[in-house]
Amino acid sequence: MRVSGHLTSLGADLVRGTAGQLRGLGHVRVVLDVRGVRAVDAEGLAVLRALHDEFRRDGGELLIRS
Repeated sequence: MRVSGHLTSLGADLVRGTAGQLRGLGHVRVVLDVRGVRAVDAEGLAVLRALHDEFRRDGGELLIRS
């Protein structure tokens, strides 16, 4: 999954939803490519951290490529 632009909490929630759909389809590892992100606010970063923790708790893996 590729993300670009300014990542706010709203954008991070969209990422969370997409990642959740992928997990629902049976994907245990999701790669999040943030090389196109120009800025991340504190709330957006908090959502990504929580998403990373959720994957880990469920036995999955969220890889963040920067």
